[in-house]
Amino acid sequence: MNIIVAEDHLLYRHGIVNYLTSLFPDATIKEANNGTEMMSIMKHFQPDIVMVDLEMPKMDGIDTVSYIRNFNKGVKVLVITMHDNPEILQEVVALGVHGLLVKGENEGDISKAITTLMKGQHFFSESTLALMQDDLIERNRFQRDFSKLRTLTERELEVLRMICREMTNKEIATILNLSPRTVDNHRNSLLEKCRVKNTVGLVKFAMRHHLDR
Repeated sequence: MNIIVAEDHLLYRHGIVNYLTSLFPDATIKEANNGTEMMSIMKHFQPDIVMVDLEMPKMDGIDTVSYIRNFNKGVKVLVITMHDNPEILQEVVALGVHGLLVKGENEGDISKAITTLMKGQHFFSESTLALMQDDLIERNRFQRDFSKLRTLTERELEVLRMICREMTNKEIATILNLSPRTVDNHRNSLLEKCRVKNTVGLVKFAMRHHLDR
């Protein structure tokens, strides 16, 4: 088994290499300080797996992974990163990586990841899966809320802003030159469209989407 570890932090890189050497004594492991060095090594050394840090000088992890996936698709890519930003993790996954680990997690995950990748499978640590799942849930909620926003009329938005200013139906009716009954109808329509149960729910919805200003 041939492995390249591309990581610019020397102590961390040596720690990974020593750990991998103890786990896989028959493996040939090369080290690179950045993506450019890794590309140079790959000109005369064909790895089975490359471990790539996202933040490196000269050629960062994103560019390195993109290059590998475009020009050497047979290599399995395992990304290691300090990032816990779901958007960045999603971007990495979209590049077609085979595994993803967050630095500082269970050391045993590295062993599991290498073994899993060599079997032709993918490995994503529990924390990265949880982060991406939470991000997906939030994106879905945003899409649902956006659909709700599109159904609100200008008059309903006016009423919603006044509700956020703690105005009563009678006060809103006076300012907008409407009957209190019409204002009440707008309020009920807002409750239905925003899918909330009461005025507190309307105010929270408005604040989340900056409609209270």
